[in-house]
Amino acid sequence: FRQFVEVLRAEFPSVPKSSLRVVDSEPCHLRVPVPLLTRMEEKGVCQQVRGALHRLQENLAIQPPSFRSLSIESSTVDSEYQRKSLLQQVLLPMLWSLSSCYQILDDTLSRQQHSTPVLLTPKSNLQSMTSRPANATKTRSKPEPPLGLLSLQQYTDIACVLEFTVCTSILPHLDPGILLPLDERIRYHLPKSLAGRIPRASLAWGATQRHEKEILEDTASTIANLVLLDRFRPMLLPRHLADIYAALLQLEHNNNSSDSQSTSQLSRLYRILGLQSTP
Repeated sequence: FRQFVEVLRAEFPSVPKSSLRVVDSEPCHLRVPVPLLTRMEEKGVCQQVRGALHRLQENLAIQPPSFRSLSIESSTVDSEYQRKSLLQQVLLPMLWSLSSCYQILDDTLSRQQHSTPVLLTPKSNLQSMTSRPANATKTRSKPEPPLGLLSLQQYTDIACVLEFTVCTSILPHLDPGILLPLDERIRYHLPKSLAGRIPRASLAWGATQRHEKEILEDTASTIANLVLLDRFRPMLLPRHLADIYAALLQLEHNNNSSDSQSTSQLSRLYRILGLQSTP
């Protein structure tokens, strides 16, 4: 996650907030589209993601999900190929790997906690254990940090990648008026912790208006799996709950009941959120 953000910081210049606008579905300050997938390959980000998926499969016997193939026509410009391939090869697998690892860790810790017996210590032994010698020094040993503890910097990098994913793979697929326009979100509603870390210009990289339900479904379910974990829920869910619900509304509006795969994906997303799908 950190390397991904560092590539964004290197590729997108820092521009004043007032100059950020999305006009005619293209960022006016980006004259030449940045080939982000190519940059991620050059910096080793794609290789790190593939390595993480391989380790999950080999060490934990977890089969990565088969994100649906996104059709890329031969006549499609390179920027469209870069956008779709970055989503399939980097963003969704990276977020899925993170949520899978912490889901396993949390489940393991929960089982250990419930399986550890509570031993009752006799009162006499308890008093001898708690009594301190007169010449004992007042030293305190620092408690061991819990397994999987993330630093504030790591939380910030994860939040930056989530924001980039939403701006690239959810907002462009929504009808106008469902959420704030992308330029307003970038200029006025970006938290200070993210604004100081991720370039605002990078969030407009995939801003062209599209309607691709496969991308919307896969992105919404992957983000929901992550932000609903207990360790991420307090910091990440409030920011992205509206994004997930907006994706659900758009998917329901576009849903074709004859598409069994789409219906199954929607039902799974409702189960993740603890909701009941509409009949």
